[in-house]
Amino acid sequence: MIDDLETAIQKVLGVSCLFFADDVLIWDTESKIHSLEETLNISLHNLATWAKPNKMEVSVEKTISQRFTLSTKQHLFHLEYKGLPLKQMSLSKYHETSLDCKLHWGTHIVEASEKGLKRLNLLKRLTAT
Repeated sequence: MIDDLETAIQKVLGVSCLFFADDVLIWDTESKIHSLEETLNISLHNLATWAKPNKMEVSVEKTISQRFTLSTKQHLFHLEYKGLPLKQMSLSKYHETSLDCKLHWGTHIVEASEKGLKRLNLLKRLTAT
């Protein structure tokens, strides 16, 4: 069943996908915004077409789009799932890894450091008693 989903999404040339538990990542490395938008929207349509007979629901509220680029130009692109626009994010989390649109690790490093510091302080308090 899931193998069919991968085939449906990747019908469009250049589009790839990755699955982990109930998460699906769909991406394309196209540099032209119009082509990128078109291929990803076709793949999202293919996802919707596959989901209906397989009785799978996609939560549009949790679904986001994020464009990774080193360009300084701001290009908005419009991705839709079943006619509903997807939220565009400049920072997202995937399996506890923070990804910004320029693929800088600063935010992730700060968050990981804060998390580690909290745990270290907890260990210090536990060993002091």
